[in-house]
Amino acid sequence: SGGNGDSNGDGGSGGNGDDGGSGTVEWIMSGSNEGSPANTWAQGMASEVEEHAETLRLSPQFVNGWRTATVQLTEGTFDLSYFLYLYQVQALNDLAPYDQGGNIGPLDAEIRSVSPTVHQQNIIFITYANNDDIETIQDLDGERVATNVRGSAIIDVARQVTDELDIQPQWQPMTWSEMGQALQSKRVVVATPIVINGSIVIGPVAKAFTSNAFKGVDISDEDVGTVADANPFVSFTTVKGEDLNAENEIGEIPATILGSSTFTTADHDPDLVYEFTKTVMEQQDNFGEYHPALNAFGVGDGKHGFTGSLPGVKFHEGTIRYFDEAGIDYPQEEY
Repeated sequence: SGGNGDSNGDGGSGGNGDDGGSGTVEWIMSGSNEGSPANTWAQGMASEVEEHAETLRLSPQFVNGWRTATVQLTEGTFDLSYFLYLYQVQALNDLAPYDQGGNIGPLDAEIRSVSPTVHQQNIIFITYANNDDIETIQDLDGERVATNVRGSAIIDVARQVTDELDIQPQWQPMTWSEMGQALQSKRVVVATPIVINGSIVIGPVAKAFTSNAFKGVDISDEDVGTVADANPFVSFTTVKGEDLNAENEIGEIPATILGSSTFTTADHDPDLVYEFTKTVMEQQDNFGEYHPALNAFGVGDGKHGFTGSLPGVKFHEGTIRYFDEAGIDYPQEEY
């Protein structure tokens, strides 16, 4: 579970890791860093595929950050990965892809989406309720701000917001478990937890809300407009503290809107991609058993569908085959 996948065998194009001649193909799937809810979701998908797919199995692995997961996906270490629609569109257009050092550079392989939106996440800035020194995002200049690990989309988006506003926090990258501990012990002044589906703070960070009172760091309408005008890939919504599943004094604050999905490379076997998409879509109502945030995964009433996906996200041919057979209307615009 170290996350680098080096001992996992060949998970490259087509998912080559079989289980010794039984005809079952094993795909290596990225989870996320310690304490991330994405690990629970990866395990949930793996369990449903294990039970319902005929030839496909998933083996989730820890990984630190979206950039690392994407590197391993395009290099063939992983067969399936989570990351954000926002970055998928940028990567396809050579606007903000990655390399292991976090620098902008081209992708090594074409990437395709293989499911509707898995979850919506909102990044918020919080501080302690009794901290009178911080009220708005402008007050973060020079402050220690706990954020997700280097290479995570969370820190990338948070930095995009502060960079556009010419604010320079002292970023403190850490896993979700470490962030929860830092918030409980007040080792950092501000943090950027995520709110899932607009209503749930989860994992180790949620536990911190039971031991300390927090308030939201406001972002003025003017600052929201400045960021949105400068960066079309960053959009905002309002998160209401009263909707969160933790005691807090967050109030109503602006938060970025990010959708995520599951992705593979374009050269993966269409039959296996079809089987994965078919399996998770036909079992979509089961995923809420693994975590309430996954109740919204899928297509239909109360489901995300393709909300949060931007025009230009390309779907794998195996996924399109299933969507067409099932009569699912999916985004097909060119970005």
